[in-house]
Amino acid sequence: MRKTAAIVLIILVLVFTGCDPGKYMFSKEELEGNVVKAELIEYENAEWKRFASWVPNHTKDLLPFKTTEASVTKELPEGKMSPFLNRLCKVLILYKYYGVNSPKGKCLRLTYKDGSFLILNYTGISYGYIGRFSEDGKVLEFIGAFEDTSDFQEMIDEFFGDKQTGPDDPRA
Repeated sequence: MRKTAAIVLIILVLVFTGCDPGKYMFSKEELEGNVVKAELIEYENAEWKRFASWVPNHTKDLLPFKTTEASVTKELPEGKMSPFLNRLCKVLILYKYYGVNSPKGKCLRLTYKDGSFLILNYTGISYGYIGRFSEDGKVLEFIGAFEDTSDFQEMIDEFFGDKQTGPDDPRA
């Protein structure tokens, strides 16, 4: 009886910890050597949808980025780029956490020297999207979602001065 209970316990531990997404952090060296522009954008996306489960690999379901649907709200001044990238490299990301099929709404867009770009987005509880796209909008790499959901808004507040508060927000 004890052996059976121990085996069941081990199986449960493996099942529940095996589904946990890994952690990811950006490399400052990679970003500083390659990112040429950072922008706060608004992305209209009628095709956005949540996945029923984040566990399976949803790569085939990810949508391309339509640059015609994005409008630049603010551009990060060049003098703020290094502090911004330092802050971004301290953010923990849930690696390959598939919450949604594409970004939507307020996003950070980091453009690389080669024209590709990284989109960082958070749209609600566990509904973030961090991924890299080619210059023409094809998905190059899905990275995941923010581990701490406040990281996204804090970076926007600090570096773009776009603090958005509502009547129930303690920051108001």
